[in-house]
This record gives sequence, C-alpha cells and structure tokens, in this order.
Amino acid sequence: PGEIQAALLDHAAVREAAVLARDDGRGGRRLVAYAVTDPDIPADALRLHLAARLPAHMVPSDVVRLDALPLTVNGKLDRAALAAAEAIGSGRERTAPRTPLEARLHAIWSDVLSHTDFGVTDNFFEIGGDSLRAMRMVSRVRQIAEWELPLRTVFELPTLETLAIEILRRGPAAKARSIPQRPRGKDRLPLSYAQERLWFLWKMNPENVAYNIAGAVRLTGALDIDALRAALDQTVLRHESLRSRFEEADGIAYQVVEPRPTYDWVHHDLSNLSDDLRDGTARDQLRNAVAGAFDLQQGPLLRMVLLRLSSQSHMLQLVVHHAVADGWSMNILIEEIPIVYAAALRKAPVVLPAMPIQYADYASWQREQSDSAALLAQLQYWRDRLGYDHPVMELPVDHARREDSNAAAGEVSLDLDPETIVKLRELSLRCGTTLFTTLLAAFDILLHRYSGQSDIRIGVPVSGRQQFETEPVVGLFVNTLVIRTEITGSMRLGELLCQVHENVVGAQANQDLPFEKLVADLQPVRSLNHSPLFQVMFNLFQTKQTDSVLLPGLEVSKLMSEVEQAQFDLTLNAQEADTGLELTLCYARRLFERDTALRMLQAYCAVLQQMANMAGAGISSSISNIKVVNDDPVSPAASYDFLPVAARITAQAALRAEAEAVSCVGERLSYGALEAWSNRLGRRLKRLGVGADIRVGLCVERSLGLVAGVLGILKAGGAYVPLDPAYPQERLAEMLADSGIRVVVADRASAEKRGGLLAGFDVVLLEDVPGRNMPFGDAADADAAGWVGPVGSVPVGDAADADAAGWVEPVHPEQLAYVIYTSGSTGRPKGVGVTHRNLARLLDATAEWYRFGPDDVWTLFHSYAFDFSVWEL
Repeated sequence: PGEIQAALLDHAAVREAAVLARDDGRGGRRLVAYAVTDPDIPADALRLHLAARLPAHMVPSDVVRLDALPLTVNGKLDRAALAAAEAIGSGRERTAPRTPLEARLHAIWSDVLSHTDFGVTDNFFEIGGDSLRAMRMVSRVRQIAEWELPLRTVFELPTLETLAIEILRRGPAAKARSIPQRPRGKDRLPLSYAQERLWFLWKMNPENVAYNIAGAVRLTGALDIDALRAALDQTVLRHESLRSRFEEADGIAYQVVEPRPTYDWVHHDLSNLSDDLRDGTARDQLRNAVAGAFDLQQGPLLRMVLLRLSSQSHMLQLVVHHAVADGWSMNILIEEIPIVYAAALRKAPVVLPAMPIQYADYASWQREQSDSAALLAQLQYWRDRLGYDHPVMELPVDHARREDSNAAAGEVSLDLDPETIVKLRELSLRCGTTLFTTLLAAFDILLHRYSGQSDIRIGVPVSGRQQFETEPVVGLFVNTLVIRTEITGSMRLGELLCQVHENVVGAQANQDLPFEKLVADLQPVRSLNHSPLFQVMFNLFQTKQTDSVLLPGLEVSKLMSEVEQAQFDLTLNAQEADTGLELTLCYARRLFERDTALRMLQAYCAVLQQMANMAGAGISSSISNIKVVNDDPVSPAASYDFLPVAARITAQAALRAEAEAVSCVGERLSYGALEAWSNRLGRRLKRLGVGADIRVGLCVERSLGLVAGVLGILKAGGAYVPLDPAYPQERLAEMLADSGIRVVVADRASAEKRGGLLAGFDVVLLEDVPGRNMPFGDAADADAAGWVGPVGSVPVGDAADADAAGWVEPVHPEQLAYVIYTSGSTGRPKGVGVTHRNLARLLDATAEWYRFGPDDVWTLFHSYAFDFSVWEL
C-alpha cells in the first residue's frame, strides 16, 4: 500500500492519499485508494494514472476522491469513516449485470481478475486485465458458457456490456469439446507432440541438460523430513506425469506411468562442515543436480535434493525434465506441496480437488484433434504468416556457428527504472496495446539494428492450457508462437506498435496448433547449430512469482539458480516487479561472450528509455530516431558517420564534373552527365510514387544506362531490383511477383524483348529521360546538381527541364538500397534486402584495402544481378 500511495501522490492534483486492503466479499482482499483532490478531478483519471505506473495486480479496484482524509480524535486515520466514504461514492459508476448473459460474464471476469469490483461498463484492461488474463477469460467463456469469443474481440470490445452484445450477435457456438479421461488398460499411452520432439532431441544427445527445469528453496525452522517425504510421495502419486518415462516400439514412442511414486531422492548432511566449506559444497551439490542428465527411457524424470545445513536450516531442490513439466507445472507444485506437507504433519487426509484429467488424457486428445477443421485452419494461418522461407537471424557473434551439441549458457541481468516503466505503460495505453507488445516491439528494433535484417522472427511461449481441464495438471503444455515483424528504418513508432499488436493478437488466436506440427509442415532447414523457425525468444512474466511459500513451522525463501544450458541463441526474460522491470538475457556461450551480451542488454534498455520518452506525440516519429548506441565494436548500432552512396557521387560530380565516370563499348559518361541523367530519372520515379523502401525493377542491358538507372532509383529513395533481361521468362516473372514491384526502369531494347512480361507495370525508358548529353552545371540545367537543397531557378514545366518538378529526399540509413535474388539452387530464389547503411559501411570498410585514386579503373565483371556487382559499381 505504501508504494501505491507514493504513486498516487505523484499526481500533481493529489494532496494526500491513503491505501487500504479491504475484504472483497469472497474470502479475499482488495485494494482501495483514497485521494484528497479538487472536486473536478475524476476518480477514473486517478485510476488511469496508477494503471500507467503500477503492475496490474497493484492497481486498486477503487479510487475514492475526498475533500480531506477523516481522522480520529487521536489524529489517526479513521478507517470506519473511510469505509463509509467508499460506500457513498468512489467516483466510478458501476452498473450491475442486467441480464443472465452479463451475469455469467461477470462471474467469469471475477474468477480471472480475482475481484468483483467492476460493472458492465468497465474496461477489462483498466481493472487488472492484460493479454494473458484475456486468454484465460476467453478459455473460460468457451469452456463454461459454450460461447466462441475470438481474442481480438476482447481488445476491440473491452467492456462486459459490449462483449455481451457481440455474443448475442454471433449466436451460440458449438459446445466446446472437453478432454475425456482415457481408460488405463493395455493400450499404449501416446506422447504429446511436444513430448515427441523432446524424445527425438534426447535420442540425438542423451547428455543434453538444456531441458532440465529446477527450483530451489531455503527452509528455516524445524523441518519434519518424514512428513516432507510423505508429501512428495503424495504429490507424485497425484500427478501421473511425475512418474512417467518413455519407451519405443516399432519406431513409435509412448509413455509408461509407474504405479508407485518414483523419483530420485538425494539427502546430504553438511552440518559438520565449516561455514565456508558448507556453503560451497551446498552450491556444488545443487549445481550438479541441475547439470545431471535424465534418462528418458529408464526414468525417473524427477529428482529431489535435500541438504541439511543445520538443525534449523535446509536447502530443498526440485529438478524435473521438461518432457513431463513446464513453468506452470512448477507453480502447481509450489501451491500443492505445502498443503500436502501440512496434512502429513497433522496425519490428516489431504484435501485437494480431484484431478479432472491426467497428462496422458490430454496427449491422447491432442492426437485426436490433429486433423480437425479448426487446427487445419490454424495451420493455414501460420503458412500464410510465415511462408516457406525461414531466414536465420544473423547477429554479430563472437564465435562462428558450428554444428555441435555445446549448449552452455550464460546470463546477464539489468533493472529498468520505475520511471521508464511508467512512461512505457502510458505509451501502451495511448496506442491501445499492452506492455508486452511495447517490450516486444523494442526487442524487434534492437534485433533489426544488430542484424541488419528487416524480417524479424521471435519465439514467444504461451501456456498452451486453452482447455479448462488442463489448468491443475502437471505436464508439458507450453506452446511456442513465432511472432514475425516486418520492420524498416523509416517506419513510425506508432505504426510498429500497431503491427506488433496485430501480429501478437493473430498469433494468440491461432495458438492451438502445436509448434512441432508447424515445424513438420513448413520443413525449415534443420541444423544442429540453430533452432528451427526462430533463434531468439522473448518472455514476459507479468506477475511476480511468490518468493515465500507458507509451510507450517518453516520460513521458506527462494534460491536463485543459474541457467546451465541455452535452448536458443538469445532468450530475453522480462519480469514485472513492484518497482520496475527485471531484465535477464540468457545467451549461448558458444556464440557470445558475456561482455557482448551485456552490451546488447544495455542497448535494449536504451531503446526502451527512448521509446518511453516518445509516449506523447513522438509515436508519429520514425523509429530511425531511436539510437542503439554502445561501445560494441562489432555492433551495427555503434556510432557511424553515414553518407549514402548517391551523395558521394554527387560530391564527386561537384568537384570534377568533366572527369570520366563510366565507359562502355566506346561510349563515355562524365560525372556531370551521370549526375544530370540520374537526377532527372530520380525525379520522374518520385512522381510515380517511388519513395522509401519502394522496390523498383531495373531491366537493362550492360550499358551506361545501367549505372544511371541504379543511381536514379537510389536518389528517388527506392531500392533497385536487378531484372537481368538474359534471365529466363519464368524466373523474371517470379521475381516481379515476389518483390511487389510496380515500376520498372528499362532500356528500349530490353522493354521490347520482355514487353509481354512488363505489361501492367509503369515502365520508364532510360532513352526518354533527358540529361545524358546535357553539360553539367549549364544554366538551363541548374538543378541537375541538386542532390540536397531546393530546386533551382528553372520554372517547373519548362521544356528544357520538364522532369525537374519532383523533389529528391535524403535517404535514411535504414532504408533499403537494393534487393538481389539468390540463385535458387537450394529451392525457391529468395530476395535479400540490403540497407543504405550497410552498403556505405561495405565501401568504407574496404576503402583502406585499395586506396583508389583518379587514375584507377575497375571493370564491372559480374552481372548486376549478382551481389558482388554492387561493390564493383
């Protein structure tokens, strides 16, 4: 409450404040804030102020506006008077449910949000909701009320009233299918798709411990070891997955559930060791337990380690293989083990709800759904969204990728200050998104700058527990979504946030398809040196995991454990805390050094801080204004004095206009003539709509016009796409369709040769663009020198300068310069885009190698459709 009170006092209009925990009428507690303000300050404005500054679970369900805080005769806060004030007006009008439909929705919202203090006109995301709770709410609506409610609808219609109207409009949906209990007989129990993948990976490398999950606590007080063992036995009996192992017959794997509680129990007494030796030995014991590989075939797949430090101090560690549990499962165990331990102490029966299903029931049900119409529709969504070309993210690494099994991991951590989080929440509210979307968009920017790639694909885990019956079950339900963002340097911040939001909502609406089935369908190139479909993961833990667990007679505190193995190149974990955001970057040590990873994390914080400062009108600013600056010498984000290639040609033309620039088969072009010709071409292209990141086809024979065409497209801000007229008709047609070209620059001979292919495109013929034979700097052509600056004094429309009406904007470093297609020798040809920044860096990096001077000549040896030609030109 003190932290909430401090956040409330940050509001300029609040003079005094108090926060109390009240009974919510359901056996729980709710937070109520009281603020002394002027009468014209609405309570809802104060709630929004707090919602932008606090985690969702800390936002009070009510804010009551007062003229003064009531005090007792002793000068203390009068809680009874506050309760009365709350009863007569919180400033929020609550409309109670008016129909049976609204009442059922209200009950579902109450369960998901853990409070009842809202009416049918309240916004779900302003009363404690977020994207994760929205998914849980949709799941309950589907399972309990038998209504089909797309996740997107919750964002578009976030009040209970509008959702009820939408449900009536849609009509009743088919009854959601529940997961039946499978009879346990002679039939073999199948693996889920996720288990099948982990079984395959284990067989490839049985010593891999990347999928070990661990949690450790320190127990202070009188521990009853017999009661603890009994509690563990009961818990393992309750959850079949904890006593499962895998076998294989006829090439098909299945799971075997042992009838008795089976797990490895390790108990060491370290109490006789000295303090220093005891602490070091304890750490080694816990580390060794995590680093020990499981045998999925022999089992068991659960390991418990108890270390006795003294009569009043113990360490307890649980290690389980990911094939039988996930993060949600660990929270289930954290909740259940204390209940069972307390019952064991009292020698009383355990009071826990009966299990609706076991994990094997889910695995069988999942297999039965694999060919359902709903999953086939989701598969089509992912095919359309991801396509069949899957670029590997090429980050600047310290060590080259190798096909080996070394998955050693490292971690670096930083905290983001509370003020920045406040502004990021304000930015999210302003853009109609969530904090998760904003953090993910910032990660997109960072990866775009570091890799130089525009197609960014990030893995995001989801609980995978869409069915109501799965919530209390220990097992591997977690699924992975691939969030693809197409990002350019000229994109505005608001535009990026909207795209990421749409991508996230679309992915979450199609999350039932197992990731393993998606991989099998899309068939990316498999390699031991990178994961399929994505190589970088992002995860936001929106509620702080409980650091303290209640055990009778014991004080329990969580112990931090180091990550031993990396599943991906990078995994960024963001954890909401009461006072900010805890960021942890897990990295593969075979690729990155610790200092490199730390600089990346620092750069991510810098991106977030700049985005936070753009929470106002700055959302209309280009993301190119966001600087990713650190001291990393290999990072593309490092400070760089950028000068685009076309501007360098202009500078040379200004110095030596009459010097020879290009020659071809006896024809020559001066720098001045090249500048005049390419400027006019650029202006004509701009009038046709060419601008930043617009791809323009270039279909010309080897000639002087080839060079003028490249420069003209770059000066218009576009990206040239080489269409070699010697290529087969089918290949050119595929490139035209794939690249999204609307405009083509061609010479007359090529246009006639490929006339049928270019039908329907805006074709600009080089021969029709004046300038080639005009002397550079002539009075009739004064603007031909103008790469930067206003158009010269020649009137627009003048016969001598009909093409000078356009204006050539300076390019941004992150704009595309060109797109060249691969040969297609390994499948379908792929277009590879390169930015102006990367092109300029290529030239600067090689300048010292050759030290070209005015007497040097270079032959354009390669086809201009081959990437080495870029450097030669």
